[in-house]
Amino acid sequence: MILEVNGLSKHFGGIHALTNVSLSVAKSEIVGLIGPNGAGKTTFFNCITGVYHPDSGKILFGEYARDITHHPAHKVSGQGIARTFQSARVFASMSALENVMVGTFSRTNASVWSALRCSSRMIEEEHAVRRRSEELLRFVKLGRRAFDVAASLPFGLQRRLEIARALATEPRLLLMDEPAAGMNTAEKAELLELIRKICENGISVLIIEHDMKLVMGLCQRIVVLDSGEKICEGKPGDVQCDTKVIEAYLGKEMHR
Repeated sequence: MILEVNGLSKHFGGIHALTNVSLSVAKSEIVGLIGPNGAGKTTFFNCITGVYHPDSGKILFGEYARDITHHPAHKVSGQGIARTFQSARVFASMSALENVMVGTFSRTNASVWSALRCSSRMIEEEHAVRRRSEELLRFVKLGRRAFDVAASLPFGLQRRLEIARALATEPRLLLMDEPAAGMNTAEKAELLELIRKICENGISVLIIEHDMKLVMGLCQRIVVLDSGEKICEGKPGDVQCDTKVIEAYLGKEMHR
């Protein structure tokens, strides 16, 4: 497993956002995390990425199951976990290429002194960063928009730009928070193809998504949260027919 989360709990005062949630993701696997609004999905992501520290439980990452439970966000990123958000977050005044270069620079090794001296090592690294960033833009089909200001890109393209920047950090696990939100049918089809390509490149994906058609067609396994607790886990077809899942989305009276 690339990610193992065991017994994760997070409380905000008297609100139990997560209660004893366990989940795992294998290498090159796409796992869906679904549930009604307020189920605790984004809180779960925030705990994994170091935005929140859980009250109990463990988060183990990598082939050697390293404990990253209380690591700050920058160390979690350094371990190989990247994330996209519910609303596309881009550096609006920067070009698409510069946006991706920001992510790529996080993996460079030149020292501050090398940068101040404009050493040959620094110049070589900058050229490598540019080449890698251009490759990633082509990967997400934004190669021709490299010099466009990010704010000028349509919403769907900003989503792809955010994915390219996340990939620039060289993750082994990519967390995607509602990547299809606001997309039309054609854009969702392109997103589906892109996520599959990411997985084929050896990167695991954990995705929160409300579009059930997309989730059922993309994920090998699905975990369902409701009111901060895991109520179901299994293959898409099994989850879709599970009584607890149906009740969580429709309510007991509607299900009857």
